[in-house]
Amino acid sequence: MKEIRELDDGYAFGHSLDRGVLLTIAEFVANELLCCPFFEFGLTVERDGGPVWLRITGEGEAKCVLEEEMGVGA
Repeated sequence: MKEIRELDDGYAFGHSLDRGVLLTIAEFVANELLCCPFFEFGLTVERDGGPVWLRITGEGEAKCVLEEEMGVGA
């Protein structure tokens, strides 16, 4: 992870563009959906070799759960 950006309802995690990173992110999302269906996931791959952004958001207490799980934020 290269960068973390706080969002109103979650966080965005910036990663380097790499095939292995993309596969790891996909596996992470698939596993998180099993235990945390209240999260919404978004993946952005920027052009020209820019970073990959995994956005994890949710309503209510979802951001607090994310902060505890990922060790980010408040």
